Amino acid sequence: MAHASPEMTLQYAKILDTTMRESWEKATKQGIFKIDKFGKLKEINTSDIKNKDIIEWEYIRNNLDVVRMPFGYCMKPKKLECHTQLQPCLTCRNLCTTPDFIPQYEIEIEETKSLIERGKSKGETVWVDKNQTILEKYTEILSVLKEGKIHHTAGKKGREYIVEDDSNGK
Repeated sequence: MAHASPEMTLQYAKILDTTMRESWEKATKQGIFKIDKFGKLKEINTSDIKNKDIIEWEYIRNNLDVVRMPFGYCMKPKKLECHTQLQPCLTCRNLCTTPDFIPQYEIEIEETKSLIERGKSKGETVWVDKNQTILEKYTEILSVLKEGKIHHTAGKKGREYIVEDDSNGK
């Protein structure tokens, strides 16, 4: 976006989000429909829905780039780029993990493979691509751990603080 300041960009992003939300609310007042497994439209009677959050989830699912995180979901707008959405610690140079964590990585790999398959079955290519990237990172780290090594991108220098010689003739 070519605005003079980040504040203006944020202001327009808020306006866009508000406009989208108002459009969503206006559309849902006309009725909510679901496509059944036969490809037919089926109207949803909102008075029958015990958990109204289901409707909100449909809005989220269709308008936000929802990514499952370890403790919930990241719900950034689809048009907003996010460099930490890929399991933040997986891309952080300060992540330090040892072979003690092999079982957890194996579990995460299986869960991620399951998410990829579910994404493929639903035709969610963005979902599949992002989870494929996560799977590759988990697999890369696991292979290091299975060699009996520590995974720490920052390396030994990042783990140790060495006081530099500051004598300078003093």
